[in-house]
Amino acid sequence: MTFKIPKSHIDEIIEQSAFEDFKTKNGNCTIVAMTLPNGYTLVESSGCIDPDEYDHELGISLCKEALRRKVWQMEGYLGMQKFHEMQY
Repeated sequence: MTFKIPKSHIDEIIEQSAFEDFKTKNGNCTIVAMTLPNGYTLVESSGCIDPDEYDHELGISLCKEALRRKVWQMEGYLGMQKFHEMQY
């Protein structure tokens, strides 16, 4: 028996999530909060050494990608837990 989490499942979670707090700190750090459909909140940040090279939109993009990876990890854990419980 194999266990897979379809990309469409992750996409659905991301689409139903609320992104907030696209903040810049110290002129070189982006902070993004994402509240999942179940109410759980994840936070990610990305930064740049030189404030003159800082790109807020790129920071948001990097944070959203990191948040997507966290959702994959969480869903993977949940799926493996269910799979494990089915074995016993």
